[in-house]
Amino acid sequence: MSKHYKTNLKIEFHTKPLQSKIKLYKLAPDLVKLNQMLERLMTPEEVAEALQLHHLTVLKFIKSKALKSIKLGRIYRVTESDLQSFLENNRQ
Repeated sequence: MSKHYKTNLKIEFHTKPLQSKIKLYKLAPDLVKLNQMLERLMTPEEVAEALQLHHLTVLKFIKSKALKSIKLGRIYRVTESDLQSFLENNRQ
């Protein structure tokens, strides 16, 4: 069974190439948002397991803003790209 997702993205192509480029540049932020939405979200427990840390240590990183996260209700989620950025910034 396939699922269909509704998006607000509209790509219009015109006969003038400059106009179509301008339209695509305006859509670029929406495409980035869509890519981030489709990215896998990890729980602090999953991040802790991947880094071989305790989950409370991961929560400490999140609350100190060292590790970017998304708060959904009372639960934090970390994207894979934010985890990768965190690891690159803390590399010695």
